[in-house]
Amino acid sequence: MKELIFWIIYIIGGALFAFFTIKANKMGKVRKNILSGKGNILYSLSLVYRGELFWLIFWIIGLMIYPSSVSVSMGLFPLLMPLITLSSVVFLKFKEILEKRDRGERRYVKNRIKNWEKQLPAGAKVKTINYAICSNQDIINGRVIIFLRSSSDMQGVNWAYFGELLEKEINQPLIMQIKLNNKNVYPLL
Repeated sequence: MKELIFWIIYIIGGALFAFFTIKANKMGKVRKNILSGKGNILYSLSLVYRGELFWLIFWIIGLMIYPSSVSVSMGLFPLLMPLITLSSVVFLKFKEILEKRDRGERRYVKNRIKNWEKQLPAGAKVKTINYAICSNQDIINGRVIIFLRSSSDMQGVNWAYFGELLEKEINQPLIMQIKLNNKNVYPLL
């Protein structure tokens, strides 16, 4: 009877682990960040670890009810799962670091924007640059939003000219937007 109770508790713990893992997998496919298309990875990881913790707790409870060599050896699975998850996370982070190191899209765009900034009218400075870019076969795609700051409104400045100048400078199929003091100046919408 105690062995049956152990197996029921152990299977419930395993089912909770499977439930949280499936839920984390579905949460990873939801696009929280539209620009990068990445899901909320930290929340998904916390769900997986929560499932592993429940499985471990249920195994310990079952072990207290039915201590035997079989029940002790069944604890190998809930003890190895956190290590497997941790190693996969480390592998993914290492892969992401290598991918980031190989790509120079942001540096390329930032250097071109610095060259373009020298041609801006006096008083206009680049405040921040928001990127959502990636490259495929040496072609940079995505969107760049440049926030400029200026003490004056700069009425009469032909921002279409400066926008076209920036597009020629970067020479990539990017969607570019220029904002001066949080007001859209290029392209005019």
